[in-house]
Amino acid sequence: MEFIGVDVGIILFISVYFCVGITLRFIWEWWILVMSTPSLFAAALLYGWIGALVSISLWAWTLTLNNSWHSSAVYFRGADWLDRRFNFKDT
Repeated sequence: MEFIGVDVGIILFISVYFCVGITLRFIWEWWILVMSTPSLFAAALLYGWIGALVSISLWAWTLTLNNSWHSSAVYFRGADWLDRRFNFKDT
């Protein structure tokens, strides 16, 4: 019975480790949109048509910022660190 408990514990640890890595990688890649989208959505709901139009245009701008973030040197250094830390690249 202890053997099954140890096996379940190891599998649970590996699963949590992988999920934490995936979550950190998602936040690292999309942090601009993760931070801006809820506030822009709220502004669109609260301020009517003008708020919606402004929010859509600002969201398009943050999408452009996020795309440029994906080609920055800081992004690549962080992505490589996460890849090494959580073994995302097996090669």
